[in-house]
Formats: sequence, structure tokens, C-alpha cells
Amino acid sequence: GTVMETGLLRRDGDTVTLRHGLLAEVAAEMLDAGQRIALHERLATVLTEPGQAARHLLAAGHRHRAHDAAMCAAATATSPGERAQHLGLAASCLDGSEAAALRLDAAEQLAQVGQYLAAAPLLDGLDTDDPIGVARANAIRLRIAYEQMDRDGCRRALADGVAAAAGTGHPIEVRLACEAAFVALMADFDVERAMDLAHRAVQMADERGVHRARARYVLGTAAYFVAASEWESNLSMAVTLARAEGEIAVECVAGNNLISCHESSGIPERAREIADERLSEIDRMLAGKDYALGDFSVVDAYLFPFFHWANAYLGFDMSRYPNYVAHHERMKARPAVK
Repeated sequence: GTVMETGLLRRDGDTVTLRHGLLAEVAAEMLDAGQRIALHERLATVLTEPGQAARHLLAAGHRHRAHDAAMCAAATATSPGERAQHLGLAASCLDGSEAAALRLDAAEQLAQVGQYLAAAPLLDGLDTDDPIGVARANAIRLRIAYEQMDRDGCRRALADGVAAAAGTGHPIEVRLACEAAFVALMADFDVERAMDLAHRAVQMADERGVHRARARYVLGTAAYFVAASEWESNLSMAVTLARAEGEIAVECVAGNNLISCHESSGIPERAREIADERLSEIDRMLAGKDYALGDFSVVDAYLFPFFHWANAYLGFDMSRYPNYVAHHERMKARPAVK
């Protein structure tokens, strides 16, 4: 009774719950190994969410059952970040090449939403002899290096990835062709070479029907830097293709560049038309969502400054976009933004 009166315990019928996480940890540590295993096994049977059950199965030493539960959770995940978490747990249940494949899949899910630094530990010591796996891993390492402003790291990852992907016919060849143009433009500041590489990437992307939006985005951006007229058509096409391909991050950066290029090229009316279209599309995309892709991602990081720019610089009445307003307020409340 005395402990209950302190509020540290909560009773719900026949169930007593520890209200403080530290007390729960202490209580768990007081159990012997057999009791802890039995507790984890019991929790795995009563929890209905397979991802939660997988963690307890693994803690109880049931690696194969934990793997199956984690893979089930990954298959039903509603966002890349959530899927990456389940794939990472599934990978920890395996050894060798199977574990490496799942770790790489998890890292790609994190990279998809721009969480490159979170993907880095999954690539540490990654053991794979598969050329396509090596190429995929280096495509992520390239972006990790770029996040860390490590230009030499970008070049190394690009060279290793291109060498591994060469002749495979896999979509990663096209992705790395796009990245080669990106590195030339953003790391080497060689716009003429970036243009040449971007044209090659577009040709390869069109021939194979993959990464077409990304290739057009890089070409359009490089074209603007060299004052080539093709910047508008390529950035516009990048936005359209990205929407069709579900590449929301590419759609955001291509759209932002298209508006900025029109503004700085002295056609503010066209910039406002495109901005209005983008704002309406963003508002529709955010309907019923806390974040663009479910979890916080690089897309939300793009949307946050665009809101302020559209309001303060372009003079839009943002109350016309209530879902976007709610997203902006949610972003302002994040600790990293305060």
C-alpha cells in the first residue's frame, strides 16, 4: 500500500505497472537469466505488433523466430524509417551474406529518407563479394561523405561504386552515373564536366527507364550554372517524372531549383505560378500526415525553409495551405529547430 501511494505503481484490475522506466530496468535486472528469458517469451506471445514481438524473441534467444517476426513487420511498415528499423533487427538475427544483404536493405531505406548518417553503422564492416551489393553500398557511402563535406570520400566511394557496377546492367549503374555528375558539380565545381556526365546519365536513364527524374534534375541544375537554356525543360521534366516515380525528395529539390532559377533569371511571374502549384501539391501530400513520408525525413527538411521562403520572399498567404501550416508548426517544435 505504501508503494502504491507514492504513485510509482499503477494498478489496473489485476495488473500492476511500474510507472518509471528506471524501476522497470531495476526490476528486470533482479531476475535471473531463466526468468528473463521466460518473461521475454511471454511478452512475445501477448504482443500483437510483430516488430515488438521480434525484439523480445531475440532477447529470449529465438533468432529464427525473431527474424521471421521482424521481416513480417518490415513488410507491413508504413515508412522507410520504420522498415529500416525492422530490417536491421532481422539482420542481427543472421550471419554472413544473409545478414549483409539485410543490413544493406536497411541502409538503403534510411538513405531514401536522407538519414545517411544513421545508415553509416549498417555499412561498417559490411561483408559482401556481390558487385551489385558493393556498388549499392558505395552509393550510400558517397552521400554520407557529402553530408560530412568529405570531397575525397565522395570521389573514393564513386570510383569504387562505378567499378563494381560496370557492366552489370543493374539500376545502380544509372544511379551512380547521376551521382558522377552530382559529384562533378557539387564537390569538384567542374560545371562543364558535370554537364557532359549529366547528358550521359540522362541517356542511360532514358534507355533503361530508371532514375529518369534524378538524371534530369542533375542536368537541369548543371545547365543553369552554365547558362544553358535547357535548364527549364529538364527541371520541369524532373518534377513531373519524380512525381510519377514516387521520388518525393527529387521532386522537392527539382521544384525548388526551378522556382529559384526563374526568380534569378528575371521571370518572377513564372516563379510564382510554379510556386503556387508546388504549394498546393505539398498541401495535398501532407493531408492526414505528421510528416511527408510518415517519419521525419529529408523531405521535411526541404519543406521547412520553402514554407518561409514562399511566405516571406514570394508573399504567399500560407493560410491557404492548412496542412502545410500544421506541418510547419510541427517542424518548429522539433528540438533541432528551436
